[in-house]
Amino acid sequence: MTSFSVATSRRTEFIDITPEVQKALDRSGLKEGQVTVFVPHIKASLMGSSVTVLVEKERMVLGTWQAIFFCEFDGPRDRKVFLQVVAVP
Repeated sequence: MTSFSVATSRRTEFIDITPEVQKALDRSGLKEGQVTVFVPHIKASLMGSSVTVLVEKERMVLGTWQAIFFCEFDGPRDRKVFLQVVAVP
């Protein structure tokens, strides 16, 4: 498992963390599998606290306009984002 921090500057804020997730995938060396992105203590009932994205040929399988956003509802704060990379057998 790996992690990175996100610092927010406003009470409500949406931050695209797709590039940070891809950097973590690049460091992992994963070719095929999935990555789960999880943030504890976020308003899980509203937005969910995690997302799982498929990985193919070392890249996340996202549509043209899709991205992974960190949604802050109680900022400004420093939050930790956890990632778990799983390879397919």
